[in-house]
Amino acid sequence: PLDDVFIHFDYARAAARGYPLQWTEGNGISSGNTSLLYPFTLAVGYWAGFREEHLMKWALVVAWISVAFFLWVAARLVAPVGRWAKFLVPPVVLSLGALNWSLWSGMENAFHLATWALVLAPVLRAESALARGRPITRWAWLAGVAGVALVLTRPEAATSIAVLGFWLAHFVRKKRGFAAALGTLVRIGVPPLFALVGQAALNRVATGEW
Repeated sequence: PLDDVFIHFDYARAAARGYPLQWTEGNGISSGNTSLLYPFTLAVGYWAGFREEHLMKWALVVAWISVAFFLWVAARLVAPVGRWAKFLVPPVVLSLGALNWSLWSGMENAFHLATWALVLAPVLRAESALARGRPITRWAWLAGVAGVALVLTRPEAATSIAVLGFWLAHFVRKKRGFAAALGTLVRIGVPPLFALVGQAALNRVATGEW
């Protein structure tokens, strides 16, 4: 067993009992768990009756759903190659030993992949709409909102949002100009930015440190 897994479980149990963001119930908010969203996802399982070590079973359910969703979205990345290419995605991903182990460890890695795919999906829809000359504002906003879930799962995933945002903005600039590209970046980047600033501010107020 991993110490970090049970740290997540401690935060989940405390949240389910009415002490959100606390490692030890009643001791106040702690910034020790930088993944804010994952413990709340585990807390749902605690409410459903997955208590003590049985919470690991719920973590595996979350991991299974998360990986399935990630593979479904990732398949769209290889769609231009051919319909057959999507069948290569699962064995390629799951053949990476360290990644495969971490996905079923009870850590937030699988959930992280799911939230990453949650951002990728509207970005791909926006690219498709752009190619057909349709509006993409809604998809850019959806990517931004999904980005909130991504950075609240892992704050350093802001780099992934930046990559996807600039990638889409590049195509927007070629099709619709610099102003439209800048607007796309704002829609994708501002919601996660506010989430990160809010998390830092909460830490400052609750713990005295950013």
